[in-house]
Amino acid sequence: MASIVPSERLRRELHDLVAGVGDEDDPIEAIGRLGARLILQQALEEELSEFLGRERYERHGEPVSHRNGYERVTVKTTAGPLKLEGSATAPGAGGDSTRTTSSISSSTRCI
Repeated sequence: MASIVPSERLRRELHDLVAGVGDEDDPIEAIGRLGARLILQQALEEELSEFLGRERYERHGEPVSHRNGYERVTVKTTAGPLKLEGSATAPGAGGDSTRTTSSISSSTRCI
């Protein structure tokens, strides 16, 4: 059974928030923060797919690296810190070391 990617969890959380399921003091701010988290999370996931040359659960060719869970990443914004889940990677078939940071999370530590 496939696990749910963090962006899909955020999308569901945003849907529930817009539907009025949450008990937020300021729903507009909560929607904005959750929307920003969703956009950055999707960018992190797309960056990893591009780096690996394949989507989740897709197999073809010699792997550069493998997805290996998620690591917590905090991005500082003017509205406060946003917590994301950056994908961890494991060495590929050649045993080569792979990138350890995202260009997105390292360049957006403070936005």
